[in-house]
Amino acid sequence: MRYSIMLGAPGGGSLDYGSAQALFLGSLEHDVTVYPSLCSGGNFNRLWAAALTAGLQKRHTHFAMLHSDIQPEGKWLDIMIREMDRVQADFLSVVVPIKDSRGITSSGIGNPANPWEPYRRFTVREMQNLPETFCLDDLGRGHWPTLHNNGCWIADLRKPVFYERDNRGVAKIFFEFREEVRFIGENDAVWFGESEDWNFSRRMYEAGVKSYLTRAVHLVHRGSVDWPNHVPWGDNEHDVDTRQNWAEDEELHVAKTCA
Repeated sequence: MRYSIMLGAPGGGSLDYGSAQALFLGSLEHDVTVYPSLCSGGNFNRLWAAALTAGLQKRHTHFAMLHSDIQPEGKWLDIMIREMDRVQADFLSVVVPIKDSRGITSSGIGNPANPWEPYRRFTVREMQNLPETFCLDDLGRGHWPTLHNNGCWIADLRKPVFYERDNRGVAKIFFEFREEVRFIGENDAVWFGESEDWNFSRRMYEAGVKSYLTRAVHLVHRGSVDWPNHVPWGDNEHDVDTRQNWAEDEELHVAKTCA
């Protein structure tokens, strides 16, 4: 089936050459319309609102997003569509490494009771031992939120779950930077924050979106050097920053489940 994909290109005024190529050369099998957004505020939500409108009006079947410093290889949209259809996903994101030497990605497992800290993030090394495309049901954690990066993803706009709203007409799924300052004890005030992509992930989880992660699309996160997602690298085998959450009972849970 040939789909109509709305491709959102958020940015702050700069665009990597490889990312620009990927915007216009990402598909042979589907019709792609690029929607740039250089707004200073509401960048992601303006695109998401336009995508929901396009879905409601039946102008596009899918919405994808590519950040200006993400460079996927080949016909990446065709690969994502094939993987999405194969596993019957509502939402699919490509795992993207953080731009430092640790090899940690910004995808992982969230704790429903604690939005301020991930339960566990996946590393690039761990990803090589996981299925190429998977959901948390595959890892025995289907009852916890999947944390997605919003640098390279696609949503099926034909799925009704994305149009759910509250009694005021506010969408249940959108991007939001959440923050709070909390008093700890008598003498300390501490800032807590949640990124917009993980907040979006939690909203999808609460709405019942069937979401998956993939490394079927090879990409690099452009920075001072290129940070790839498809070869094993990095100082950390596991996410040591969250080890206190998972080390005692399931340090090898992911590898054992998918072996």
